[in-house]
Amino acid sequence: MDSPYMRDYIRNFTLNNGPRGNQGYSRVLLQLFGYPGHGKSSFINSCKYVMDDGPYKAHAKVAVSEENPETMIRYAYKLTETITLVDNRGCPKMNKDETGEIYAQLGNFLPLDTEVTWHTEYKDMMEILLKTETQEENVDLIVPVFIYRAVRAKVGTGLETEDLLDTKIVRELGHLWS
Repeated sequence: MDSPYMRDYIRNFTLNNGPRGNQGYSRVLLQLFGYPGHGKSSFINSCKYVMDDGPYKAHAKVAVSEENPETMIRYAYKLTETITLVDNRGCPKMNKDETGEIYAQLGNFLPLDTEVTWHTEYKDMMEILLKTETQEENVDLIVPVFIYRAVRAKVGTGLETEDLLDTKIVRELGHLWS
């Protein structure tokens, strides 16, 4: 599939064209998550550049290092009439406290375009989740997208290289959905 065709396909994508219609969904939220500094904001800037078909513009501010993350607010970036990219706050450790926050962000329990504060107390997290029960029904089709910067590492004889996804990360992500 060539690039102009793909861009036009994405621009014209609508949930109404599916075999069962939109099933009550009004938009697609591509929920980006991952470690700080691994490229969530850069991915958004690249997508916007391709879809806007104009000069490059930094829509999402990009961190200069993993130690100094830039995104502290869940910003929404409209890509098309149907598709919105969400730049969620990066998770430095992906421990049990942070996975609760990831769940709240990816499940869209936290409002868009507001600051994300890490909660370490179960009670605080439950209060946030229960508050969303009284809000309007969500009509977003949520698609989580894990952004990870792979590293180049020598394998085998040392002559060849391949991109390696840290198996520790795969294990850590596994418990999010189990």
